[in-house]
Amino acid sequence: MFDISFIELLVIFVVALVVFGPDKLPQAVRTGALWFGRFKRSFNKVKTEIEQQLNADDIRRELHNEAILAEIEQARKNADKLVKDTQNQLDKAQSGINKAINTANSPAIAVVTNSAEEGAPTYKTPEPEITESVPDAAPAAVVEPAAAAADDTQQEPTPAQDFYNTPPTGKVVLQGRKLMAPAPAPADDNKDS
Repeated sequence: MFDISFIELLVIFVVALVVFGPDKLPQAVRTGALWFGRFKRSFNKVKTEIEQQLNADDIRRELHNEAILAEIEQARKNADKLVKDTQNQLDKAQSGINKAINTANSPAIAVVTNSAEEGAPTYKTPEPEITESVPDAAPAAVVEPAAAAADDTQQEPTPAQDFYNTPPTGKVVLQGRKLMAPAPAPADDNKDS
């Protein structure tokens, strides 16, 4: 710290001997040593307090960093859980879609009973006969497409029969690719006269 050589110490000692005298010199050295020790202890005390504060700040910083790391870890776990839950929901939705597709592709055979006893129907419906309709008359003359379109707009469409709620009894006619109930026979007005 101080660069004092032996000669300089000897000069300081001689000056102190002249100033204080031989009687008071030992007491002055003792008092100076006490003051120097107190100063050194105070300096060391302040130094340790500063180091403790710095260490405390380091500890606080480390604890704060650990708290931040714990929060980050918790957020990561929450995000992983959210991803896993979302993946499970997507898997359930995918399996439901696959199941719906499989049931739509496979022919469904539904057994419907109307009685309390399983499998015993309450009534029997006659089996419909399927016949293919054959036009009675000769083929019609060739008609221009514009004229055919005009004729189609003038004719009233016949209402379709609801086969699901009211199944036909008796005959069923196959016209083109559609199953139709046969048209009722026109009443003969000439029989009454």
